[in-house]
Amino acid sequence: MHASDAQVGTAMDALEDGLQFLSKLITQAEGMGDSDTHVKVLGSVFVPSKRLLAQMRFRPWNGVFLSEEYLSGVEAADAITRQLLRTYAQYGVVPLVESSIKTDDELCYVYDLIEDAYGSNSRS
Repeated sequence: MHASDAQVGTAMDALEDGLQFLSKLITQAEGMGDSDTHVKVLGSVFVPSKRLLAQMRFRPWNGVFLSEEYLSGVEAADAITRQLLRTYAQYGVVPLVESSIKTDDELCYVYDLIEDAYGSNSRS
């Protein structure tokens, strides 16, 4: 199995264009190669929190683009994160949680985000 990583960001049109392009490339590559060849696309995702937003506002990670709307508050970031995950689900992208998860409540929140996009079978 091979993997490709999609860096986190909030430019949804660019994300969708990129995932469509990757999907076509993967389909072509799998059609030309060994039947054992399988590519998974991993997509970074942040778990919205006040701390994360403050960090990204003042010292963002290199190569990460988060819109002013995302950075405006946890509620907006949550909505955008859910939209991002639904897009990932549509293209079979495996979410890679980049945020630190330290409590049961934070873990439950991550499950909620993923289940919202991928369905209730996503925990297995």
